[in-house]
Amino acid sequence: MYGNYDKRENKNNTFQNIKTLIDFLYKSWSSNDNLSFNNIRYIGFYGGEPLVNFSLIKETIDYLEALSELSELKFEYGMTTNGMLLHKYMEYIADKKIHLLISLDGNEYNDSYRVMKNGQPSFSQVISNVETLRKKYPQYFEQYVNFNAVLHNRNSVKDIIFYIKNKFNKFPTISSLATNGIKKEKQKEFIKMFQNQLESYKEAESCFDTQKMFLQTPDSAMANFFINAYCNQTFRKYSDLFIYDSDKEYIPTGICMPLKRKLFLTVNGKLLACERIGQTYPLGKIVGGQVFMDFEGISAFYKKLFDRNIHFYISKFYFLLLQSYF
Repeated sequence: MYGNYDKRENKNNTFQNIKTLIDFLYKSWSSNDNLSFNNIRYIGFYGGEPLVNFSLIKETIDYLEALSELSELKFEYGMTTNGMLLHKYMEYIADKKIHLLISLDGNEYNDSYRVMKNGQPSFSQVISNVETLRKKYPQYFEQYVNFNAVLHNRNSVKDIIFYIKNKFNKFPTISSLATNGIKKEKQKEFIKMFQNQLESYKEAESCFDTQKMFLQTPDSAMANFFINAYCNQTFRKYSDLFIYDSDKEYIPTGICMPLKRKLFLTVNGKLLACERIGQTYPLGKIVGGQVFMDFEGISAFYKKLFDRNIHFYISKFYFLLLQSYF
């Protein structure tokens, strides 16, 4: 349904691109200017389906572990997977304590949009693999495995929580269908599939103890976003306590802040602010074994973006003031 990504050509990422990026970042990671408790860096593997290219995952982790032996850096790993190939690689995944996020939309009907290449449902294979993983590595499963569901017209928050909590004793994260980058010819189909997350959560409130999912509910998420965006006396992370600035301003947007805490490498060598945005706004690119980033261009682009948002919110604020006055 989406058009905000590069043409898909069934390509695999290359270790050379990954090594180039790691070596580029390593200079900053090991700098005396970069002080971080425990020196932990988080490496995430996404797809498509990352386990289709398992050899590259292993090669990347081997390289990072060799770097770790030469420095005080520590690495932890995460992976988002559809679960279809877990039976092949679960021993390695459990041994490396990879934080696993399994995509599952609920019961068999709820999950029926997820199909294999031949069009057949993937549900039974995924459930079999997850049950095997839980049986063989119960401690790992308890500590490192979680589930993510996408809300659509074949499930509900109630369905998702009921199935995953009862089946695996886990509270899943639940996200709506992404609304950015939809092709014009797919908009009607998208609207048919889309489900209002707020209404679905409200329907589930009477059936479950949703306290554990408090910050995931739309009302709570919006309140949390508002407080962080408009109040200058909040602390998002522990380290903020050491660099608190009473005059600090928060930019009122929900986008990934460039180069703040994430960097996403695409199969075509593009560098994005994070995995949640389209591929039309790269921060840089890897070409010929080198990282190219136009820092002045990045700054100018985001300044223009933030200025537009700030002017919008100021205009909206004064409009609301005028409405209340009259």
